[in-house]
Amino acid sequence: MTELGPPARQARLSDGKAVYKWFVQPLVAPHFNSGMSYYGSTGFGAGQTIGASIKNEMLQLTFDTNGTLIAWSKTN
Repeated sequence: MTELGPPARQARLSDGKAVYKWFVQPLVAPHFNSGMSYYGSTGFGAGQTIGASIKNEMLQLTFDTNGTLIAWSKTN
């Protein structure tokens, strides 16, 4: 767990198990978005975004009372 740093959330369950959660941001390729919109008969808007997107994922580890990993999950 030390390579993950301190968890974002942690809890001790009533049965003595410990749950730790980390938010992780995997590498995501840079992206380019552009678009144009028309408003009625006289107006329009245009915009673009250039940069790397951030994709948050959550890693959850559950340990028993002896500190043994018993379950894990990762959500996107």
